[in-house]
Amino acid sequence: GANTRLGRVERRTCLTSYVARCAADLALGVCLCVVLTAGAEHVQHALSDLAWWGIHDLHIGYIEWFRGWPAGFKLNDELNDVVSVLCRAVFALWARIVEAFAISWMRLAMGMWIVCASLGASFGVAFVADSCNVVTLHIRTLLHVMSVPYRVVLAVIGSLLLQFRGKRRNPLRANRVDDWLFAADEMILGLLIGTVTIFAAPTIAMYYLYFAIARTVIWVLQETLRGVAMLLCFLPVYPVVLWLTARNAVPTGVAFGNLRVRMSDVVCAATSAPQSPVVASPTAPS
Repeated sequence: GANTRLGRVERRTCLTSYVARCAADLALGVCLCVVLTAGAEHVQHALSDLAWWGIHDLHIGYIEWFRGWPAGFKLNDELNDVVSVLCRAVFALWARIVEAFAISWMRLAMGMWIVCASLGASFGVAFVADSCNVVTLHIRTLLHVMSVPYRVVLAVIGSLLLQFRGKRRNPLRANRVDDWLFAADEMILGLLIGTVTIFAAPTIAMYYLYFAIARTVIWVLQETLRGVAMLLCFLPVYPVVLWLTARNAVPTGVAFGNLRVRMSDVVCAATSAPQSPVVASPTAPS
């Protein structure tokens, strides 16, 4: 009947659409592979310069800017020197690793990119998105390193605020805040720790927020590339062509079959229907 024919047409359309999407992805991948193969040297140099600027030169410039008064924001000079030296050491180590394996790594990456692109454009874009995790490993490492003192500073400031209000957290009672009477030496010690923490907090927060923003930008770039890969996987090639050329060839609409009613359903419906109350009419007086 009409339903059977509609089901066959729907299955055939879905299968043809899937094959067309795979063919379009493969065709775009072959085009990308040809472009990468034809201009491999130029693409390699361009990507090397762009990657080096994004993973090294840009961040070194900001770290040098932090060593002064960034935007008129006064940091702790001694702590700023220590943190900047640590960051520069990590970037220098990463630069030596990249320079030691730059030629072989770039050639290997280009070869893997060409192979992935030959399997489909979505494979090539996904390979670039996954490669961002490798080339930005030092930024993620610095983010995790700076997150430790940042969390310690937040915890110390929160505890000192409770202490100055005469309260403390009770870890034996699910961190319940209780009233507490602190001794004089405890208050003096808390004041000293609070002074050091307040002076160190801006510097630590500056570096932590910078690497957090850098990691967020990298994540946004990765998610954008993954979105492009998903879009390449689901290009509606066949539906668009079918809509432009033979939009009336596919049967559409609502089809009704023969309505069948069983006696058991009628009996159940009759028994489950609510009974209307019977009101006796008053009899007229004789």
